Amino acid sequence: MKQNIILLLCLSFGLFSCYDDKGNYDYREIDELTITGMPEEPVTALSKAENLVVRPTVTSKFDGEISADDPNYEFAYYYNKPAGSDFLEPSLLDSAMVKDLDILAVMSPGAYTAWFKVKDLRTNIVTSTEFKIQISTSTTQGWLVLCEEGEDRKVRVDMLGEVGERIFVSRNVLDFLPEMHGACQMYMQSNLGAYASPYLNLYSEDNSFRIWSYNGDFSQRDYDDPRGVAFARFPEDFVVQEERNYACVVVTSNGDAYLRANDNALYDFKINVDVPFTEPNYKVAPFVGFRWQSNGYNGVLYDVTNKRFKYFMTYAYGVANGTKYLFDPKEPEAGAKLFDWTTGKDMVYMSGTNQGSGLVFALMKDAAGQYSIYGITTGQYMNSPVQSTYIDIDASSAPGLANATHYAFHPTLPFLMYDNGSEVYLYDMAARSAKRVLTLSGENITMLKFNKLPSTYVPYPENIPDYQYRLAVGSAQSGAEAGSEGILRFYDVPEFAADLTQFGKTYSGFGIVKDIAYKAR
Repeated sequence: MKQNIILLLCLSFGLFSCYDDKGNYDYREIDELTITGMPEEPVTALSKAENLVVRPTVTSKFDGEISADDPNYEFAYYYNKPAGSDFLEPSLLDSAMVKDLDILAVMSPGAYTAWFKVKDLRTNIVTSTEFKIQISTSTTQGWLVLCEEGEDRKVRVDMLGEVGERIFVSRNVLDFLPEMHGACQMYMQSNLGAYASPYLNLYSEDNSFRIWSYNGDFSQRDYDDPRGVAFARFPEDFVVQEERNYACVVVTSNGDAYLRANDNALYDFKINVDVPFTEPNYKVAPFVGFRWQSNGYNGVLYDVTNKRFKYFMTYAYGVANGTKYLFDPKEPEAGAKLFDWTTGKDMVYMSGTNQGSGLVFALMKDAAGQYSIYGITTGQYMNSPVQSTYIDIDASSAPGLANATHYAFHPTLPFLMYDNGSEVYLYDMAARSAKRVLTLSGENITMLKFNKLPSTYVPYPENIPDYQYRLAVGSAQSGAEAGSEGILRFYDVPEFAADLTQFGKTYSGFGIVKDIAYKAR
C-alpha cells in the first residue's frame, strides 16, 4: 500500500514537472489549409482572346476563410510549359501572385496542367491543388489587322477571330516573330488544296516573313523569308507591294520588280529590264494592276524613270523569256487612242478592279498638280493591254484630293475613294465630281481598302465574299493611348454615290491600322 502511494506521488510530481516545462518548447498544432472551389473540368479559353478565370476559396483550420490580401499568405499559379519533347518546365502563370486568377490566356493552343499554391509565410508550409487548362485557337478564320504601335512604328498583327457566331479580338497573334518596324502590307493565301497549309506573307520596312498556319493556328517554328533565298537582301530592299492572280509580283522600296510564275518558284529575276537577265535600267512604282477575275495572267506596272506604262505576262507560250522582263503596250488603232503610254506624269495610286474585262485604274499627277485617271484593260495570255478610259480631274470638282494620302478604286462601280484627314470623299468618274460621304470626327484616317480575296475556290464563310465590295476604313482616335488608338470599320457603298452606310460593328483597340487580310482556315 505504501509503495502505491509513493508511486502515485512520483507520477504526480512527474506530470506537473512536464506541465510546468511546456513553456520551454513550441508545441503549437500545425495549421491545415483547405482549398475549395477549384474547377473540376478544364478551364478553357481562346488563345490571346479570352481570360483564364479561377476563383478558389482558401480556409484555415484556425483563422477561417483567408482573404486575398492577408499578409500571412502568398498565392501563386503555375502551369506546365513544354520545354522539349521529353520534359516539362513549370512556369509562373501570373506574376501578380494573386489568389483569384483573371488574366488573358497568352499560351499557345494545347492542354496544360496547372497548380494553385498557397504558402503560409509564418511556417513556409505550402498547400497546393492541381487543375487543367485547355487553350484553343482563335486564329482559324477571321480578319487579320496589320498595325503599328509607338513612335518606333513597331509592327503588330491583331485578329478579329471568328469562333462560331462570336468574334474575339486577339492582340499580337504573331508575337513570336522577331521585332519589325514600319508596316507595309500582308498577303494571306488560303487556296492551297485540301492537304496544304495556308500561309501569311507579312512585309515591313526592315524585314519580311512567311508564316504557315497548321490546324488553324500560326506556327511559332515554321516561318521564313517569303521571297526565298535567291531574293536579294539589303536593308532597303523590302517588299512594298504584292498582288496575285496566277502569278506573284513584288516591287521593292528601291523600285525593282520581281515575278514568280507559280507557287514553286522563287522571286529569282528582276523584270524591270529591257534586255532579259541584265541589271535593271529603270525603276517602277510600288503598285501592281491586274484584273480581279481569277483567270487573269497579265498585269500593269509603271516605269517611274521614263514615266511610262509597262506590262508583264506570266503565260507567254512561244515568246522567248517572256516572263522575265516587262513589255511596252501596243499603240492603239486609229481613233482608239485616249492617251500616250508615256505619260510624263507621276503615279499616285493604281489598282485593278472587277469592272469590264478587268479594268485597272491609275491616278496620275502632272508637274502642275493636275490629277487624271487612266483606265487600262489588261491583256490575256500574249495580248497587250488596251486603253479604256481617260479623265482629267478638275481641282474644283474634287475637294481635298490634293491632301489625300489613301485611295481605293471601287471593284464594280466607277468610284475613286480618297481621304482628307477625318473625311472620306467619293469621286464619281461618270459624273466627274466628288462629294464627302463620311466624316469620322476626332479621328484620322489611316487606311482605305477594298479587300480582294485571293481566290473564289477557298471555302469562305457565306458572307465574306461580299466584304470585297465594302470599303474597309482604318482610323486613329485623336488623343488615345499609343498602341490602342486604331479603329476598323466596314462600309457599304451605295450605287448612286450617296453617304456610306456602316456595316457591322466598330472594332477598336488596334495600333495604327495599315492593312487587313482575311484568313479562311
